[in-house]
Amino acid sequence: MADPVPAHAQPAFPGAPGGPSLNLRVYPADVWGPRTGAGVGIGLVGHGLARPHDQWLLTAAPARHEQVATLSFASANPREARRYVIVDGRALHTDRDWQGPPDHRLALDRSSARARLRLGQTVLGGHLLLQPHLAVETHRVDAVRAPSPLPPTLSRASDAIPTPGATYTGLRGGLGLQLDSRAALTRYATGVRLQATWDRYTALEGSGLRFDQFDGAVLGTLALGGLHRFDLRAGATILRPRTADPVPTVLRPSLGGALVPGWTRSRELGRDRLFGGLLYRFPLWTWGRVLTLEGHVGGHLAATYRRVEDQFDLRIQFDDAPLRPRNIPLRPTASVGLRVAVPIRPHASLDVALGLSPDGVSAARLSLIQPLQTLRPLHHAADRFGF
Repeated sequence: MADPVPAHAQPAFPGAPGGPSLNLRVYPADVWGPRTGAGVGIGLVGHGLARPHDQWLLTAAPARHEQVATLSFASANPREARRYVIVDGRALHTDRDWQGPPDHRLALDRSSARARLRLGQTVLGGHLLLQPHLAVETHRVDAVRAPSPLPPTLSRASDAIPTPGATYTGLRGGLGLQLDSRAALTRYATGVRLQATWDRYTALEGSGLRFDQFDGAVLGTLALGGLHRFDLRAGATILRPRTADPVPTVLRPSLGGALVPGWTRSRELGRDRLFGGLLYRFPLWTWGRVLTLEGHVGGHLAATYRRVEDQFDLRIQFDDAPLRPRNIPLRPTASVGLRVAVPIRPHASLDVALGLSPDGVSAARLSLIQPLQTLRPLHHAADRFGF
């Protein structure tokens, strides 16, 4: 495993000016969706406002059904610095927090807020990242619209469905690890990235709720020459309560189109989840170092469980037949899509996929696992990530 050239102690962000500055950004990827409606995304970026090489980012993405604002601070470029501090916050209000399959959907009107502190330390020449984190979050449910009678997918979790007026406030603390074998830390280099996080949630509103959440993922890239390559990804989430209090659906992991193209947003809810996919990416058009247009085709498998060790069934079910609680198979989908990338900014891109599944055809912004160094919390994201 070759080591990259050692970075400076406090490297700057790409394109950052030598002194303090402010500039405006537009986020066209965060402006429309069936769950959010039409909207707009804008941001204000500051460099060197408190110390050399820091970055401040204030964003707002108001849409018809969902309004989101984020605020982030990074002491240095986390992709290059050996040591860094990231502080971020996210506030959200939505009247379309959809949970469950499209025909039997649970819809919540809720507001949430989170403030988080992450400390990063890299070792092994930048290939291993240790990132302890601490966050406080709150969720308030103003209205619940549930089908009657409840379908089996929701009735099994009826004790976890929030009631109007419910508030969940808690503290999350834990550790994230990321091991990257690539000699050049770009999306085109052959190698493997492993990520794992552990969180412990402790309720602060007096309910006594406590649980541990473990998230793991592996991402592999095999370069085939030029810009042709295979991308492999697989991941798992395990949630284990430490008290008898049910974990509400607003705190449970979900599976939807962001991870599994072809599925609708938050189509599957469960305490555990498995997902994986293989993509073939190929170039379509390149304009020097200004713009690259790539295509991709792929297949995906996923499922959610109450307890994966009791319910996992190593088979694939192609139709939408009812699932047996004790033998839950993996569900397949296929996807085709495009990625618009800017070579001079290798970490900035827009990835869109058209997915095919028993639900029909759906479009989704395709996201491989978010790196631990992500600065800005996602805007319109219904799926609850552990990364």
